[in-house]
Amino acid sequence: DLWRDYALTEDAFVLEIASNDGCLLSKFRNLGCRVLGVEPAENLARLAEGAGLPMLNAFWSQAIAERIARETGRPKLIVATNVVAHFHWHFDGQPEA
Repeated sequence: DLWRDYALTEDAFVLEIASNDGCLLSKFRNLGCRVLGVEPAENLARLAEGAGLPMLNAFWSQAIAERIARETGRPKLIVATNVVAHFHWHFDGQPEA
């Protein structure tokens, strides 16, 4: 149980990378957490926003991380499930052609 394991409180900030339609993120929101999703697929980001979830329609990057830290603060918990498909860099550090 992430709530207990990470000692989350109702005002905790939870960030989900590759948040898809926001189904997991919505669980944290329903517990009272401040939430933000980062989702590169525009259609999925819109779906989550339609459910009332704040989203950034972008690929995860250092620039996005810095923007979130600057504008929203550092999250108490970062969730990233099924994210390998969202990488736009090869594992050797070279950008895809």
